Formats: sequence, structure tokens, C-alpha cells
Amino acid sequence: MLERPVRDVAPEYATHKARAGYTVRHREYLCPATGLRIETEILRDGDEPLHDIALAPTKES
Repeated sequence: MLERPVRDVAPEYATHKARAGYTVRHREYLCPATGLRIETEILRDGDEPLHDIALAPTKES
């Protein structure tokens, strides 16, 4: 997983501490074998992953 502030993703997302969105994060989930990006999400700093896809069955499935 790679994580960084959204403001570091592209110049159009630049902001400063006094603005809403300063703590918004961009997460990228990468395949451990190939390094290819599998999923991305945008969330607030400190939020847990959204778990909107499953790559393997779980005991709950």
C-alpha cells in the first residue's frame, strides 16, 4: 500500500492547512507480486481502509 496526501498527487489538489481537504489522503493498493495498482481510495487522515473488494475468499464469505 502507498499512501500520501491528495495535495501531493497533482498540482490541482494543492491546498494549505486552513482549508478543508488538507488532511485528505490518497491510498493505492498494489499487487505484491507485480506491483501493479489494484485499487485506490480517497479518505480522511486516520480512516480505516474501505474494503470494497476482496481478492480472496474469507471465512465470512
